[in-house]
Amino acid sequence: MRPLFADTFYWIALLNRRDAWYRRVVAFSRTLGTRQILTTEWVLAEFLAFYGAAGEVTRQRAATQRARYSRTPGYTSCRHLKRCFWMD
Repeated sequence: MRPLFADTFYWIALLNRRDAWYRRVVAFSRTLGTRQILTTEWVLAEFLAFYGAAGEVTRQRAATQRARYSRTPGYTSCRHLKRCFWMD
């Protein structure tokens, strides 16, 4: 099965229960099963930057969540977008 690419929008909505897209993103995530999710370090940097001005507690939650993503089975982060999409 082909992996899916998760952009900044996905990660932002997944962290914030008050985000307009939170429920849809969570529901979608539950349908993925064992499907692999790809993202890039640039996307994750944008995610952290987005929450950077949100206060200390939210910044810490974002940093914790980012660290959790990297330990999640099926998650792959590429330094370069090209490597994500031209994987063998």
